Amino acid sequence: MGRRVRISTTLLWRYTLFAVVPFFFFGVMATNYLASYTRQEIQQRNQALAQAIHGKFAEGLMEPSMALRQLLLHLEEDPVTTDESLQHHLGLAVASTGYLEALALLTTEGRIAHIGLSNKLAGREADLIGLDLSRQPFFKNALVSNKPTWSDTFLSLLSGEPALAVSMPYKGMVLVGTFNLTHLEQVANEFERTQGLEVDLVDKQGTLIFSSRKKEGQSYLSLRHLQPIAEGIRGKEGNYAFSWDRRDYLGSVVRVTPTGWLILVSQPKQKAFAYLNNLLLLIGGAATIAIGLATLGAITLGRRLSAPLNRLAETASAIAEGHYQVSVPPQEYQELEQFAAGFRHMAHAVEERETLLQQNRAHYQQLFNGGSDAIFLHALNSTSQESGRLIDVNDAACQLLGWSREALLQKTMEDIHPLHDRFIGNSAGLIQRLTAEGISTFESQLLDRQNRAIPVELKTHHLIVEKQPALLTIARDIRERVASQRVLHALVESFVDTTGQNSFNRIIRELCSWLGIDGASIGQLNTSQEVIPLATYYRGTYLDIPIQPLPSSPSAMILNQGRVTYLEKARESFPDDAFLQQYDVEGYIGIALRDSHDRNLGVLIAFHSEPLILPPNAQEMFQLLASKAATEIERTHANQTLEIALSSAEEARERVAAILTSMHDGLIVLTPNKRITLMNQAAERLLSLPQEAALNRSAQAAVPNVPLRDHLETLDIENQEETSIDFDIKRPDGEPARTVLASSTRVLNRFHRPTGFITLLRDITREKESERTKSEFIATAAHELKTPLAAIMGFSELLSNEEEFGPFSLEQRQEFLHDIYTKSEFLSEIVDDLLNLGRMESGRPIILSTVEVDIIRLLHQVIPHHERESSMHRFETSLPEGPVLLSADPNRLTQVLDNLLTNAVKYSPGGGTIRIHGEVKGNGIHLRVIDEGIGISADQLDQIFEKFFRASSPERGITGLGLGLSIVKGIVAAHQGEIWAESTLGAGTTIHLTLPCGDPAEPLKKLPRPTEGQ
Repeated sequence: MGRRVRISTTLLWRYTLFAVVPFFFFGVMATNYLASYTRQEIQQRNQALAQAIHGKFAEGLMEPSMALRQLLLHLEEDPVTTDESLQHHLGLAVASTGYLEALALLTTEGRIAHIGLSNKLAGREADLIGLDLSRQPFFKNALVSNKPTWSDTFLSLLSGEPALAVSMPYKGMVLVGTFNLTHLEQVANEFERTQGLEVDLVDKQGTLIFSSRKKEGQSYLSLRHLQPIAEGIRGKEGNYAFSWDRRDYLGSVVRVTPTGWLILVSQPKQKAFAYLNNLLLLIGGAATIAIGLATLGAITLGRRLSAPLNRLAETASAIAEGHYQVSVPPQEYQELEQFAAGFRHMAHAVEERETLLQQNRAHYQQLFNGGSDAIFLHALNSTSQESGRLIDVNDAACQLLGWSREALLQKTMEDIHPLHDRFIGNSAGLIQRLTAEGISTFESQLLDRQNRAIPVELKTHHLIVEKQPALLTIARDIRERVASQRVLHALVESFVDTTGQNSFNRIIRELCSWLGIDGASIGQLNTSQEVIPLATYYRGTYLDIPIQPLPSSPSAMILNQGRVTYLEKARESFPDDAFLQQYDVEGYIGIALRDSHDRNLGVLIAFHSEPLILPPNAQEMFQLLASKAATEIERTHANQTLEIALSSAEEARERVAAILTSMHDGLIVLTPNKRITLMNQAAERLLSLPQEAALNRSAQAAVPNVPLRDHLETLDIENQEETSIDFDIKRPDGEPARTVLASSTRVLNRFHRPTGFITLLRDITREKESERTKSEFIATAAHELKTPLAAIMGFSELLSNEEEFGPFSLEQRQEFLHDIYTKSEFLSEIVDDLLNLGRMESGRPIILSTVEVDIIRLLHQVIPHHERESSMHRFETSLPEGPVLLSADPNRLTQVLDNLLTNAVKYSPGGGTIRIHGEVKGNGIHLRVIDEGIGISADQLDQIFEKFFRASSPERGITGLGLGLSIVKGIVAAHQGEIWAESTLGAGTTIHLTLPCGDPAEPLKKLPRPTEGQ
């Protein structure tokens, strides 16, 4: 511990501090206030005096100016005609003022023409006449000014002293008066004498005119470096602090109005603040006296306090040595008396606690030595050579090991505990572990006097003894428990490998053998609250006993208590239990079988015809066997449940696999970090991506299609909305690109938490093509409808306004009406096509009005119409002779034949031959319409019978809605016929048509299609 500070010393410096601080604080405050106040008073006084001097100077400077004005007025009122008279007037003007040295009249060239001098200078007029003053500033300024103009200070040629000049223009000449500064110096000296201030007069250039300091060499001294003078030259008046001639001054500067000169009124700081310095000396003396008084008081009070405290310290030392009957005298101060009273109470309390401690020590010795467990207290210090040395042991420890107390205290814990290092480890780690966990319990061995190992259960606890870490170890002799456990373990290990019914049989048989009783049983609890016996052993035989209802059986009591339950007179306690009565059961013991969730599974019971005499470890035995039986029952349930679950899972997996395999759409399943975990065969085909190349890889690395890869990479596990894109996939075999729609959404588990993403891939190529075809159809239909309507409207307008567009001849009107009829007929065909298409789209059959029709005659009626319409084409027919009768709708067949011939003409824009072949085969007729037109490509050939399809061709003038062949196919199908096409691009097209002869209700045997080359 460091050196303690004495009370007298503390009081001394604190009293001194308390005395000095107020004087210092208030002294600084007062000094600052007085300094500020004094500075303000000095500045105000200096400013007032400077203004007063300024008034005097201004008044003195006004007189020369007035003298010049009066002289000029006099000369104007009474003009002077002679030089002598003018010279006389100038002399009188100088003499009348008393402060003018000379008064001269200068010519325009700046030479003195006339001059009047003061009495001191009289007689020098002749010397000065003709003197050139043109370079003087006062001459130049007077020429441009119409009022009196003052000059700066200059050295007078007449007196050799500093002088000023005032000048005014007069009739092309300049009147100049030189002014003696004596009058101004008298004013300044008077103020210095009466007010004790120093006065300096400075011209506009900062040059000193005169100073009241009366020092040699001050004339024409520049004072521009002084702050007040520099500020005054800039036009600023005010109060300033400055230094001059190594002294500090406070001064005020003002400007003299007529001349622009500066007046500086100042006084030394030391003189201004003289009384303030005296005040500071007074405060310092008072502070010194206060410190002295405080020091004297602190020493006196410290001595008066230290004496009783020293006596109290001596009393405390006596109490510490055991002298509890000491007397503490009354104290002078109240606080010290309270302190002394505390000492008296402490002495009494310490005496009582000493007595109580001795009693507790005796009681502790009785407890320490009266227990049955051995107690060892030993040191625990890793840095000491005596770590593990026994500090204290009880009588039970001496009896357990066979050593005397004195002998044990000469040993260390390692001497009697060979496994000490293994269980204890390093001291620091043990202290840290015991501090966190408290008491540590483990089983080990101790060595007795004969060096025999004694199995014990050790409990260790960390504590501090005499400020050193120690370990309290309590050892319990477990030799009997270990022996019993060996028997139990040997018994349990004998059937640990058995399972199922064999395990149940082994448990109850060994239980009967170990306890020496009649029988035992294991029962399982079912959902109807009944006990179903799983195995019952009675006197060497396994019995098959019936189900036992719980209310009348002791099993209900066992299940409710949940622990080992023993009955001495079982038959009397449960007279309604048939099993107990049948086997004369007196002694009965049982335990509930529970699963890992502490739920009742059944009971394990043992019974005997006489009261049971149980060994010491019967309860542990029952608990071990019950645990084995419960585990076996739970395992059996788990196996059954697992088999059912595996079967269900296998079925579900097969169903899912079948669904995924049969899906036409592609499926991709991804984890939250975009790794592919599942992909079906449809996805493989669409993406041309084998499963083995994609599974367990990231979408970024596995998916070759860039739009789909970007779509999968942008999926957000927090986004609940379904996102989709469509993209094109180029086929590796050169086929046209396919359009695929990818729709992605989150996958949620049964807790509604997202576990990944699922993406469906659907081939929408046909839908896209259908949309495009429909769009083209709408545009084409609008064009096809607009053309005949425009013609009908035009001809109708001509006929209805004949007086405006006519007159028309009869042939012209007939031609117009024919065109109107033709276009209306074309419109009717388009409307019929649309109506038929609508009927086919809605699934309704085409309505036929069947009669007996000669197909050959029908062809001969249709072909001439097309021959008239197209002069570029030549029609050749090869038809059977005689009629070929069909049961058909003649209008519909006409529509079919007309459409086929129209297409042949339309798609042969360059003309050529159109051949119509007919041949009767079997019970039907086979017709072929062959043209030499532009043909159809192989990839479009399968689509020509689809609605809205129009074959692409370089001939843009080919019109149509793309409905003709689709409707033709529907009509042919309604007649139980068949239609198909063959074509070569650029070489023409052949349309095949087969129709049944006779009743269309009878199915037509389809004719074999001709092979290539036939």
